[in-house]
Amino acid sequence: VAEMAPGDEAVILDVENTGVYGCDGLCTKKPNLSLTLKTADCVPVTVFDRKEGRLALLHCGLKGTNDRLLNQLFRRWGIVPHTDRVSDLQVVFGPGICGRCYKVKNPPQLESWDPVKRALWERISTHIGDGKYMIDLVRFMHNDLTDYGFAPVLEQIDSVHYCTYHSSFGGYRPFFSHRRGESGRFMTAAMITETRPSF
Repeated sequence: VAEMAPGDEAVILDVENTGVYGCDGLCTKKPNLSLTLKTADCVPVTVFDRKEGRLALLHCGLKGTNDRLLNQLFRRWGIVPHTDRVSDLQVVFGPGICGRCYKVKNPPQLESWDPVKRALWERISTHIGDGKYMIDLVRFMHNDLTDYGFAPVLEQIDSVHYCTYHSSFGGYRPFFSHRRGESGRFMTAAMITETRPSF
């Protein structure tokens, strides 16, 4: 189980055993070992490397997205942008708060971002006045992936398209949301079976 790491630096751990780890992401090549993490509005992101048979589960909120956690993972795995190895990767975005519901006031990162990162954020955020922004985390990461060389097709990038804040089914809200003032968390799990990954 990944428990969000304290501090400003993103942490991704390779694991082969069950346990609770203070980190922002878990990786494994071990079959039948379930990677899990708990979220309430942040986006759980599953990544599978078909060639190497390895799996990662990442905790991507504002911190993880700003830290380019996906790009850090790809560099860790030695995958260079715009090469054939990028086509071996599959990414799935789990339930998280959507761009219509995620309001952030005076994001502190904006002042320190380099022009490239700031321009990318401006593509996926809307300034609504008084220092407030509506931010779409999945769109940011999707744009980052296509910039890395991913094909914007269902086979390589997929999403469940559920918002933890507003999605409901007959009045029932299946996800916890920190933004709704709830303290609970729901769990995302991913595992490599003997034949293929299971999300």
